[in-house]
Amino acid sequence: MKENLISPKELYRIINRAVTLCANHQNTPVDTEISLFYQRYEHHCRQNHQLNMFEEEIASKKELYAAWEFCELLEAYRQATDVYTDNAPELSISQSRRLLAGIDHYRPQIYPENLSQLNMLEYNLKRRLPEHREKMKLEEYIRSAAQIHDMKRGYDRQRRKNQPINKDYEKYALHFFKTLRQDEEINNMSASPEKIALYEVALRIVDCLPVHKYNRTDKFRLKIALNGAIKNNAETLCKAASDLPQIKQYKEMAEKADYEIRRYQNAVDKSLQYAGTSGAKTPLSLVARNKRAKDEWDYK
Repeated sequence: MKENLISPKELYRIINRAVTLCANHQNTPVDTEISLFYQRYEHHCRQNHQLNMFEEEIASKKELYAAWEFCELLEAYRQATDVYTDNAPELSISQSRRLLAGIDHYRPQIYPENLSQLNMLEYNLKRRLPEHREKMKLEEYIRSAAQIHDMKRGYDRQRRKNQPINKDYEKYALHFFKTLRQDEEINNMSASPEKIALYEVALRIVDCLPVHKYNRTDKFRLKIALNGAIKNNAETLCKAASDLPQIKQYKEMAEKADYEIRRYQNAVDKSLQYAGTSGAKTPLSLVARNKRAKDEWDYK
């Protein structure tokens, strides 16, 4: 049977090819094949050729026009992101949104070996759009904190096995909190479940900070600040919630954070008490030392 060069199958092959080429830096256009497909399609229509029962179906005009637009947008993306192309037009917000809609539409037709390229394209496009950028930024922070937490757990496992160890997690934790503290975009974001999740995972890595930069009192104060952020966000979401389960969830979250704030503030007060009211450290009795050791354990 003669190969049908204007079938839906051929159209989807062209779309897959365009997806794989949209990040190339060899100045290879990605919309050439769809243009040739269109020419073949137009020729077929002019011939008024009727398919017989043994031939494959042809793509519909609606499918063709949608695929053509998608490939043209992929070409615009390629040009906009080609570092070797001078004066390339920027991809507009509208183009980015239409490309994302095309990705959603064609995802079921993308071959498994091309999905990683498609996902990377989707990720890069979402970073350009305000409606996605905030959520993605929060997710990046959450992933970074989770990685630091895993590094600390790995360090603890190696130490228990008397294996060679390093404290690389400390420098990553320092960088994480420095970046988070200076990130005004995060501070100005509206309350959201993702923002609360960020502060919760950040709490897990406070103890990863090096002692020479953050003493125990500094860490307690940082935990107070993070719990304060959780409380404020939870209270805001509680007021905006429309159903009872959500209201209950955020209310309990705010109450727990408030309890933690008071607990760590008590720890700060005790630390200052141990240090003396003047700030000069005084020798501790055995009882006081044991009490302080217990407090340090309790407030981890």
